[in-house]
Amino acid sequence: MVSREIVLQSEKGLHLRPAGKVCDLALNFKAHVQMKIGDRSYNLKSMLSVLSAQAAPGTRMEILCEGSDENQALEEICRLLTGDLEKA
Repeated sequence: MVSREIVLQSEKGLHLRPAGKVCDLALNFKAHVQMKIGDRSYNLKSMLSVLSAQAAPGTRMEILCEGSDENQALEEICRLLTGDLEKA
């Protein structure tokens, strides 16, 4: 398992469109991918789970990936979440 702490950079947080982009990316990987905010974990392959996090701009989170392609999943998901989700 690999993980990394990041800060969400999206100006509007994880609303419907950015959450969809994150889920679409996560679904490309075999690895189990999660986002942890505080003591709660969210499945990044589930739109409802990602939206339920209600992550606002500047939210600190930990991304956890476990599986055969965990390193690639971690890199790409973190790059997306720390970039401009509105333009991605």
